Amino acid sequence: MLRNATTLALTLALTAATGCKSKRAPAPVASAALDAAADAPEVQIHGDKWKGPEPGEEDNSGGFQNFKEAWVYVDGKPVGVLRESELPPLPIAWTKQEGDVEFDANSTGPRTVFYQQKRWRVTDYLTAIGVDMAKVKMVCIHGGRGVVALPGDVVRKYSDGLRFDLTGVNRLKLRVFLPNGMPRNTSFDRYVAISVIVDKAVPVIDGHDQLLVEGQSIGEGIPYYGAPLRGGVRVYVDGRLAMIIKRNLLGDSGKVPGTDRWNLGALLAAQGVSTDGLVAADLVSRDWRGRYHDFKLDTFDFTTLEQASGKIILTATRQPIEAVHMFSKDHVPQVWLPAPDQIFMDGKVREPYPPTEPPEPVELTPPAKATVTPPPR
Repeated sequence: MLRNATTLALTLALTAATGCKSKRAPAPVASAALDAAADAPEVQIHGDKWKGPEPGEEDNSGGFQNFKEAWVYVDGKPVGVLRESELPPLPIAWTKQEGDVEFDANSTGPRTVFYQQKRWRVTDYLTAIGVDMAKVKMVCIHGGRGVVALPGDVVRKYSDGLRFDLTGVNRLKLRVFLPNGMPRNTSFDRYVAISVIVDKAVPVIDGHDQLLVEGQSIGEGIPYYGAPLRGGVRVYVDGRLAMIIKRNLLGDSGKVPGTDRWNLGALLAAQGVSTDGLVAADLVSRDWRGRYHDFKLDTFDFTTLEQASGKIILTATRQPIEAVHMFSKDHVPQVWLPAPDQIFMDGKVREPYPPTEPPEPVELTPPAKATVTPPPR
């Protein structure tokens, strides 16, 4: 189906918002939040049995190899990537979990431990990016070679228990938790994208859990978009996706004359995106997100490197960046910090692993070749 998203090309954005590593004390969690989390409904876990490869490993698992990041689409338009460092401000849906405790023959203490696991509600995310949940006709959770198709009324009824988190080495693997009792056509052990139907005609789900649009199977594609979007530097303005930069599509628009650099403000303006009133920016690289304290649109230049695939290189800091959040004056959030992955009942927490660190600067100019003087004969 047709691609409605403006996809501008480029390698992922670079920038070093914070030039040094910082450690923080765990953020306090209100007891009321823990009490509410303890009452969260038990769910069936889907997406927990990972069979796909980690980055750098070969993937022969069929449909999964067609996907990279877990994108969300609304009526065929890409609206964002599900990655903690790219999420808009969302409430955390702390979810009660039970784990085993290591013990030996002399142990007399409890054999299990209870803790709160960090997750988010699918409906909270959709609301944050501007989707009117009252108008949603269907939510499709893609499992690579099939789809869990949830009618809008079912999603609204079970919204509290329909949760997700992100795992894997780079926290790019999407796990979705379907509440017990929620009607569904199927379920999978792994999910790769979410499609939401609001104004378009609702696709038909066939007997093989595939989607039909206008009577035609779209296979492993995205309804009203086509083949899944892979890569590209995401640029968000006040939490909404404004542009996708792909290196191989960069042209003269926004290019700084006489250089191999582009200006982000000029590039946005060329795409019809208003840049009035933008006063702050966060830079994203993998799980790291930092505030760019020297933010000025007229000097926000970047370049690209073939070896830094999927990133852009911020000229001022020489750091490779995968996404940029920009904010107007009334929408600047607090400096981003990842929440703990788990909170235990004794107050201890488990921090995100691996720890988030700013990207190292890259060499923009190839090093000069050494001149070798032959020895005298």
